[in-house]
Parts: sequence; structure tokens; C-alpha cells
Amino acid sequence: MQDLAQAVGATPVENRRRILVPGAGLLRLPLNLYLAGYEVEANEVSHHQLLASLFMLNQAETDPQYALYPWVLSFSNHVFRGDQFLTCSVPDLRPRKLIGETARVGRSLKINMNDFVIEYSKPCYKNHFDAVTTLFFIDTAPNLLDYIATVSHCLEVGGVWINVGPLLWNCYENGPAGRQEGDLDDDISCKMRQRLASGECGDPGAPKLEFSNDEVLKLLEHYGFVVEKQDRCIGEAGFVANPRSMLQNMYQMSHWVAKRRP
Repeated sequence: MQDLAQAVGATPVENRRRILVPGAGLLRLPLNLYLAGYEVEANEVSHHQLLASLFMLNQAETDPQYALYPWVLSFSNHVFRGDQFLTCSVPDLRPRKLIGETARVGRSLKINMNDFVIEYSKPCYKNHFDAVTTLFFIDTAPNLLDYIATVSHCLEVGGVWINVGPLLWNCYENGPAGRQEGDLDDDISCKMRQRLASGECGDPGAPKLEFSNDEVLKLLEHYGFVVEKQDRCIGEAGFVANPRSMLQNMYQMSHWVAKRRP
């Protein structure tokens, strides 16, 4: 959000900046951007993420919070048994109330549930957005070239692409479950989500390209971007990680800002 504010600056109401957030997850980043004054379009295809996010978006102010137990089914690497039963309450804020308070000024928060590459390669989206923000997203691409070409298509000339996240290519094979780490139940559930047990893995001949961070930056330049900022000291981040666990998986973030050349 700091990068975005620096890149596009403050704009009058009639020229409000249009931001695309692919891989929007539970829509927290799109919501924050919307509340900061931008026109936001969130893109997410996971039905699990959408069910949860739409449920929270429609929570009334009087509705209760719900307690989640993220690690209750994980029996490994706990210092104290009580750590297994740590809770978090959702939603931690009332999106519906906040959106209602800002709706009168004419901003919009759109949710697009179609495939990112197919949808935003359409002619109607050419040069459509002032900025694209990706958070823990680009490594979900079987072929990153498709993602870069799509962003180049839908981003206006002079627009910025801001990225923060790891490079965990082919997440199932390279993640903890793929290496048979952690609990067996976690591994089985991951296989079910990825449809690996039933052999429904998609096209087995589809290319899976795994680039290093410096190669990603070179590809951006090849596709007409100028990398204006890269920061490998932005810090570490876990992912659905128990901060009290004896096993910690931490990512060093790939953080860069790229501007589309004319």
C-alpha cells in the first residue's frame, strides 16, 4: 500500500485509480485498498476462499464473531498442549459496515470469479488498470510467462505492478505436504484439494516453469517493464504458520515494483 500511494499519489474523485488484485484470497488486501480510496477489482477462483470471504463481507454489525482453531488437528511440534488449541476470531472487523460508510462517495469494490489469464487477456481489459498488486500470487502460475503477458495486457502504459511474496513454484510438490512433512492427515487433505489422489491433475504435458528471482526480473524487462524498485530486505513471513510451533517455515519475500513502458 505504501508503494501504491507513492506510485499513483492522491487523485480527485472523478479520476480515481483502478487497481486489480489477482489471487485476492479472502479479500483483505482489496478491502484495505478500497477503504484507502481506490477503485478495486478483486480476482479469485477458489470456491473455498470465495465462500469464506463473501460470508464475512456480508456479516452484519450485530452478527457474532466465530472462533477458529487453526491447529487443533495438528499434533506435532507443540511446546505446550494448549498451543494446539489457540484460537482466532473472524471477522476481526465488520467489512459490510465499513463498505456502507464509504459507498456514498461512489467507490466500488468488484469481485471477479473467472480465471485470471483468460479473463484479463480479453480485449475489453486492454490498458484498463492503473496498477496491479499481487500478494503471494505469482508462484501459483504453472507458466509465469502467461501471468506476465496478462498483466502487461490489462495494465495501462505507465501503470505499476507491485509484488510481494515467495517463489514456491508448484506448491504441492515443493511445499511441506509434498515433502511428506508434518501430519499425515495434512498430507491427505492437501492431496484431496489438489485432486492428486484421483489423477485429476490437469494436463500432464503442460509446461511448469520455475524461475529464480533474478530471472523473474529479467522476464519483466523482456515483456516491457522497468523494475523501479526491488527490496529483498522487506522481511520474513510465514504462511498459515503457528508462531509457537517448534517447526517454523519462513519465506524471504520477493518484493518489487515494475512500471510498464510505452
